[in-house]
Amino acid sequence: MQFAYSKRLFAACEYWWNSLICDVPITSSKGLTMRKYGLISQINLELPDSWQLKTFLTFDIDWAHDSIIEDTVQIVESFDLRATWFFTHPSAWIQRLRSNGHEVGIHPNFNPLLLASGSSSLVTTINDCLDWSGIVTSTRSHSLVFGTPIANQLFKSGVRFSSNYCIPASTDIVVCPFKTSTGLTECAYSWADEFAWHDVQQPSILQWSKMNGLLVADFHPIHVFLNSSDSQAYEETRTIHQAPSELVKHRSEGNGARRSLIELCEQLR
Repeated sequence: MQFAYSKRLFAACEYWWNSLICDVPITSSKGLTMRKYGLISQINLELPDSWQLKTFLTFDIDWAHDSIIEDTVQIVESFDLRATWFFTHPSAWIQRLRSNGHEVGIHPNFNPLLLASGSSSLVTTINDCLDWSGIVTSTRSHSLVFGTPIANQLFKSGVRFSSNYCIPASTDIVVCPFKTSTGLTECAYSWADEFAWHDVQQPSILQWSKMNGLLVADFHPIHVFLNSSDSQAYEETRTIHQAPSELVKHRSEGNGARRSLIELCEQLR
C-alpha cells in the first residue's frame, strides 16, 4: 500500500515538474488542450506562464503587397487573435497592426551582404529597417541569415527577442525559449508553411498545436494568399506577386497554408 502511494506521489510530482519545465499540456474535462495565443515580446524567461500553454502566430512579410497582408490580417482578426508580424519594408499596415494590439518586428534582409551585392552594411541594413518600423523589440532575418555580429548590433539597437532558430517539430525536440550570449532571447519556431514542401514528416498544424514546449508557427502572407502546398504556384507567379487581383486566380484548393492558418486560428479561438 505504501509502495503504491509512493508511486502515485512520484507520478504526480513528475507531472507537475513536466508541466512547469517541459510544458505538458493541461487538458480540460473534455480532453481538449487549452492553449492561448501570445506575442513574441511577451515572453519572459522568469515567468514560464508567459510562453507555456501558448501558441505564437508569426508572419514573415517578405515584401508582400498591402492587399495580401490585409487578406491574412482579416483571417487572424476574424478569430479575435493577434500575432507578431516581421516586416521587410515600409507599409501602412505597420501602424494599423500596432493600433489593433498586434506586435510588429523586423525581417531584415542580410543576403546582399553574403552575396557582396549592393553597398549596404550590417549597421545600415538594421538602421534602415528601424527608420520605417519605429521602435521594435523582435526580429527574424530573411532566409534566417544570423550570427553573433548581427545579434550584437540588433541588441544595441534595442531589439530583445529573436526567432531565428528553426527546430522542426519532426525532430521531436521540446523547444524552450532561452537567453543567448548576446543578450537576445531566442524563440525558435517549429512549424512553418514552407515545411510542407521540404519536410514530409511535418505534423499537421492541429497535431503540432497539441505538442509540448514553446510553439511558434511561421506563416507567410503570400503563401496564405495562394494557399500554397508546394513551391510550384509561388515560383510560377513571381511576376504577379504585386498584382493581387491577378494572383488570386492562382489560389489553390484543398490543403495548404491558408487552410492550415484557418485551422490553427479555429483551435486558438
